[in-house]
Amino acid sequence: PPLSSLALRWCYPVAASVLGRFPETHNGGEDTLVVDSPLSFDKRRYAAYVNASGRPSTTSFRLIRYIKEDNTSLVECSPRTGRQHQIRAHLRHIGHPIANDVAYGGKREFLSERVAFPSEDIERLRKSYVPCMSADCPRCRWISDVLAGRIEEREKPEVRQGIWLHALSYVFPSLGRTYKAAPPTWATLPNV
Repeated sequence: PPLSSLALRWCYPVAASVLGRFPETHNGGEDTLVVDSPLSFDKRRYAAYVNASGRPSTTSFRLIRYIKEDNTSLVECSPRTGRQHQIRAHLRHIGHPIANDVAYGGKREFLSERVAFPSEDIERLRKSYVPCMSADCPRCRWISDVLAGRIEEREKPEVRQGIWLHALSYVFPSLGRTYKAAPPTWATLPNV
């Protein structure tokens, strides 16, 4: 089928590493915390925020585990509505922003930078990039040079890793398929 017909419909639950000890909740036998707070989106700041006149937004959260060493919690997040930056805004609203998400209240100390395309990852990167590279693309040519060893480590840019928010599965209704994603490097997910 054409790519446009393979629309992704859901990608949850989502794992997040958040600041502080996330509450263990037991409301009616369920261990979820439900945030039902309307959101608006500020296009100038490119950020969502809780606003009484915003669009209805609901997210369920469940504590997976608390990590005492860095005072963070691994949390499962399940959005019930699909607002832009909804999980990030709701976590900030309840005082547990994603630990390295500076735009939504996380801390800079959790940000990390590393060299793009490190030599030790070349084989894995080759398998990921080669099938989709195009000769007409300048970025693809640079990546091709990296994979061929023509770019030295010191010439590679440093890149900031993404925020600690990771989809655990993806659903493609048109294919009748669900794909489970591998856990992120910043989390080990027991029985999720």
